[in-house]
Amino acid sequence: KMTANIGTVTTMIGVCTQTEEKKFLGVFDGGGHTLTVDYSYNEEWRRTCPFPYTGASTVIRNLTVDGSIANSMRASGLVGTADGAKIQNCRVSATISGGNHTSGISISGGQITNCLFDGKINGTSSTAGFATYVASGTKITNCLFKPQDYSSIPSNQGCFYTFESGNTPTFDNCYYTS
Repeated sequence: KMTANIGTVTTMIGVCTQTEEKKFLGVFDGGGHTLTVDYSYNEEWRRTCPFPYTGASTVIRNLTVDGSIANSMRASGLVGTADGAKIQNCRVSATISGGNHTSGISISGGQITNCLFDGKINGTSSTAGFATYVASGTKITNCLFKPQDYSSIPSNQGCFYTFESGNTPTFDNCYYTS
């Protein structure tokens, strides 16, 4: 559990690249504090975010993420591959820049509850506020996508998700402002 704000972190918790995968499994409670990050990569397969790879037993809650996250592809404000992780009461206020698979909260879904994205997001394709890839069991509840005015989401992309890959996401009480 975080007991204070932490600023400028350059190391991610876990790894997910084309050749290496290390999941974060457990509970990360931000305690209502802010984690300020500074990630910048130019690696197509690296999931660039605070938690690149999580599992079904993972819970990330009560955390605000701020700072800067950038990669040529696969950039996210909180989670890369969720694999059923639970993301609760989180806020992403960071600036996120990426190519394909750029997301405000999670690249591959999960169970996202009571979350807010109010940062800046700039992606070139498969860009979304909450999930760019809808994995099995993706559920988004009581969430708000309120990006800063100078965000850039391609016109054919989604505020909540971009593509389903055969899975149907569940939404309940979710809103967006632009």
